[in-house]
Amino acid sequence: MIFGNPDKVKALRKRYKWARDTRDSYRRPFWQDISKFISPAHGRFLDSRDSIPARGNVDRDSIINSSASRAKAIAVSGIKGGLVPHSLEWFKLSLFDEDMAKFKPVQEWLHQCERVMYGVFNRSNFYEAIYSPFEEQITFGTGPFQINEHDKMVIHCEPWTIGEYVLISGPDKTVDTTFRSYWMSARNIKKRWGYRNMSPHARNLLRNNPDAFIEVINHIYPREDYNPLKIDNLNMPWGSVWLEAKSAGDQALGESGYNSKPVMTPRWVVIGEDPYGPDCPAMEVLGDVKMLQRLERDKLMALAKSIDPPMNVPSTLYGRLKTYAGAQNIVSGQETERVQETFAVNYDIERIGNEIQRVEQRIANGFYNDLFLMLSGQERSGTTAFEIAKKHEEKLTLLGPVVERQSSELLTPIIERTFDICLRRGLIPPPPEEISDTEAEIKVEYVSLLAQAQRAVGVTAIERSIGFIGSMTETYPEIRYKVDPMKVATDYAQMLGMNPRLLRSDAEASKMYADQLQRESAQIQKEQQVNEMVQGAETAKLLGDTNPAVLDKLTQQLPAL
Repeated sequence: MIFGNPDKVKALRKRYKWARDTRDSYRRPFWQDISKFISPAHGRFLDSRDSIPARGNVDRDSIINSSASRAKAIAVSGIKGGLVPHSLEWFKLSLFDEDMAKFKPVQEWLHQCERVMYGVFNRSNFYEAIYSPFEEQITFGTGPFQINEHDKMVIHCEPWTIGEYVLISGPDKTVDTTFRSYWMSARNIKKRWGYRNMSPHARNLLRNNPDAFIEVINHIYPREDYNPLKIDNLNMPWGSVWLEAKSAGDQALGESGYNSKPVMTPRWVVIGEDPYGPDCPAMEVLGDVKMLQRLERDKLMALAKSIDPPMNVPSTLYGRLKTYAGAQNIVSGQETERVQETFAVNYDIERIGNEIQRVEQRIANGFYNDLFLMLSGQERSGTTAFEIAKKHEEKLTLLGPVVERQSSELLTPIIERTFDICLRRGLIPPPPEEISDTEAEIKVEYVSLLAQAQRAVGVTAIERSIGFIGSMTETYPEIRYKVDPMKVATDYAQMLGMNPRLLRSDAEASKMYADQLQRESAQIQKEQQVNEMVQGAETAKLLGDTNPAVLDKLTQQLPAL
């Protein structure tokens, strides 16, 4: 417990200052450049200001060519729509114990859990808020996302933006400790935590200007000294402490807790124990973006000089020279009094424009626009469907680690957090008897468009292998036994995202196949008997056997046709 312990509060403030200074020493200038040239509306570097910034005061003067901002928007929409589509299912629940997952009551219970969670996501602000962590990752490398409980909507999501948070890695090199800065009015602070917990500065503002804003720090961390047998908010696995940022005192505003990890901290790329994503598309193309702005500025300057070049004007016309269309300036016939260009203007504007297009294309490729737009801009002339498919498979393979990290650091923690909240609120139905007395672990399977496309890369390998083996069976018949058709069919369907409930088990399929072989064998035997009888009757006729008794017996044994 930190609240009410002056020594722990002082240690917490010291830890926050160290983490913030460490972050700013090597991160902040880079992030501010990205915000300046690509995403001006993002970034809340609040710790450098004495008052709340004007939210609408966004400086866009550094952006002349907005290609990077548009390319970023395409990338964000592509990965968000590909992983978390609003109108389609994007995850399924199963069990790591595959045998237990085959029971019909277990499958029905998991399906009911899915319906409950999809309903919670639709009812809350989840689909609106989930756009932000993808945008933050693509732009700044890290996209924290917080899920809180809500009285009416069950959950309420709060995306964070760069500059307003500080992260610290835990023993397993994943982020487990966060600090977030935001602003609250003095009267709201009093309403939430009480007058006695406010600093003298906050109390003074409360008396003189209760709507004045005060910077507040929220610290979320894993608790180690808690009693799991107690159910109060000071004995939960995750702790939450609020401090006044500018206060130098040893008092906290308040303390609370969470039953499950409330903050997800997905990163575009992970290197070692670095809590922040050290690389992302915006960081990779930042040099190109700066070059693009310079080229665009040079092109505009060249156009301006070509249209309105600098002129040498005689002193007699100083202040009286008319430059509008159709103007007449009266001058003498002397050569020295002519109005003429200061120097010859001959800029290769077309060449500059071509270079701008090349830089724009590099930026679009850096944001994976060619992947997310798929075939919309593909030049099909002279390109086979197989070549196009191979190109996109290569791009999906490059994006594979990113998709997997979104699942492990963002989507799976979101589902676990939401499932925990729904379970404690009684929204999840009781589990069936098959798993109620066991510790079966639930597994999340992703069936979104991008997840399916990622898995479908392996489909080509299966198709080519089966085709090659099929072509060899005529020469080498024994090669057909190299392939297990049941396993091939299962893996193929999973790669294409087919609902596993639509597939029969290997045992059931094998039994149906064996029954079919038995029926076919019986039919063949019956047909052989008939053929033998027919042949016997014909032979008897050919031999001149006119015995009526023999012919009647053969006729009775033949089936009626």
